[in-house]
Amino acid sequence: MTYGQQQPGYPPAGPTLSVGDAIGYGWTKFKDNALVWIGMVIVAFLIQAVISFLFGLGNTDTDYDGGVSFGFGVWRIIGTIVSSVIGYLISAAFVRGSLHETDGNKPKFGSFFQFTNVAAVIVAGLLVGLATGIGLVLCIVPGLVVAFFTWWTMQFVIDRDQDGVTAIKSSFAAISSNAGTLLLLALALFGINIVGALLCGLGLLVTIPLTIIASTYAYRVVTGGPVAGAATAPEPGYPQQYGGPAGGFGGQPGYGGPATGQGYGGPGYGGPEGGPGYGGPAGGPGYGGPGAGGPGTGGPDYGGTGYPDGPDPGKPGDQGWGPEGNR
Repeated sequence: MTYGQQQPGYPPAGPTLSVGDAIGYGWTKFKDNALVWIGMVIVAFLIQAVISFLFGLGNTDTDYDGGVSFGFGVWRIIGTIVSSVIGYLISAAFVRGSLHETDGNKPKFGSFFQFTNVAAVIVAGLLVGLATGIGLVLCIVPGLVVAFFTWWTMQFVIDRDQDGVTAIKSSFAAISSNAGTLLLLALALFGINIVGALLCGLGLLVTIPLTIIASTYAYRVVTGGPVAGAATAPEPGYPQQYGGPAGGFGGQPGYGGPATGQGYGGPGYGGPEGGPGYGGPAGGPGYGGPGAGGPGTGGPDYGGTGYPDGPDPGKPGDQGWGPEGNR
């Protein structure tokens, strides 16, 4: 067998992304947990409103004496920084909640804040904001392009525990792999939020959660992650393609799950014939543990003792190239 081909015994391909399925999934998950999501949107609005009031971010009156004007200007700059950082954390909280939904867990209020990589969230938000802002200055279109291809940066930071730069690269790679459908989805979700805003802003209580969940559904589908409640969701551990410490399917680089070995991209699937293993670093539960190479089904860690088509059935296969080697 050659690398890059589907191997016997590996999970089947996941669902195909469609705009209708993504929006339908977002609506279903929202209405099943509507009160919590609406509550989170209200809390987010109130937090930003309080910050704007405290720092005078909405005040356009500039009729001040020199010293007062300078002090007020510095205060507004501080307020803008604080508002931006809080905005990044709120975005991360919404992404965390939507990831719980795709995992099949209805998030509670505390569930939205179950992330610890705050520094990575802030750096990622800052980098995306700067790149988008510069692009908007350059005739607007470049900024829209940057915003589109960095769409899933926060998902990669929260879901994969990636740093800001790596998450941006992963987002570019993932979205580039299905740009046509994702562009249609982005336009559809943008239109849905416009409609929500036109309904005296109250519609945003529904459309913001719906679009975030739909976006995260698309992220999981495109990257091969689990999607609870999808018609044909991929199994946990399905090989990934977009960066990460462990080897991926067919010898390509994979995501690799967190060190605990939990979740999709978690440890499992030794690579065929000495190829890289799938899953997270450091080994853990899964399909054979990472890095168990060599053809074979005769023993633990696929790639342990031999397949019928292995080099010597019943004897250890060739050593793999995963993080832990043949175990």
